[in-house]
Amino acid sequence: MQRNTVLSGLEYGLGKTMACFLRMFSPWGILGKIPAVFVLFAGVSNTVSADSIRVNDVEFIYRVPEKYDPESRIVVVFGGRDWPGGKTLKTCRFDALADKHGAFLLSPGFRGPKYREPEVWSGKFLKSAVAELEKKYKLKPQKLLFYGYAEGGECANRFYFWMPERVRAWGAHDCTGYPGKLMRNPFPALITRGDGNRSLLEAEQRFIVGYRSAGGSLLRKNFPGAGRDWGTGSLELARLWLDAVLSEERVQEYGEDETLRVVPVSRKKDIETEYRNPFYNSKIRDLWLR
Repeated sequence: MQRNTVLSGLEYGLGKTMACFLRMFSPWGILGKIPAVFVLFAGVSNTVSADSIRVNDVEFIYRVPEKYDPESRIVVVFGGRDWPGGKTLKTCRFDALADKHGAFLLSPGFRGPKYREPEVWSGKFLKSAVAELEKKYKLKPQKLLFYGYAEGGECANRFYFWMPERVRAWGAHDCTGYPGKLMRNPFPALITRGDGNRSLLEAEQRFIVGYRSAGGSLLRKNFPGAGRDWGTGSLELARLWLDAVLSEERVQEYGEDETLRVVPVSRKKDIETEYRNPFYNSKIRDLWLR
């Protein structure tokens, strides 16, 4: 099984002609002896060095953990605008996290109009890809985890509100937009931001206050100086947070926005609901304070 190389022939293809030429040799087994990288750059139109699922014209790249069982979870990772799934999984580097928990990573290569609106078409495509993954590896349907960057962060947010019955938690870095609706007692969420798109700060703050006021447990952290990059700090916090959620850890402490005051869970009412950040463990707390 190919594991960690997550590149797509569609990303680097050089055309159908060369692909047809290579297929001519397949009866003699020559194609099977050509290194995967060569085939990749030779223009094969399907995924060669990573497992994938295609729904209509959308390619979903997925990674199989070292060990898994019927209870294994699926973490859906949405990349930036028009990112192919291979680029997203390569950038976020969630492999060790996935292997620790026996979790599958799934990343859609959405592009084109209205893909951030799951009710239009992309939501059905994602559900189809998840169902195919569950069928192929005999997984019991479990609640999904969503995480995304930039436009992918908006996808994580919107897809959660569109299909909450299938989602355990969601996170976003530099999210590009938020839906106007909220629900009671929403599931755990993580929102981080650099300082490259300050025009969204006011809308984001309104959303965070509303989410927490509705009973949602939401961890929020800004990374000044990081720009809009999906950088080291935001990804480190995402890994710690996803690890805690997958481990079903309970909140141990809370931190207050602005003042950075930290209190034990027994004194959470000392911090007003709309400013309350949940810490599952000391590693998350220490990174939040950094």
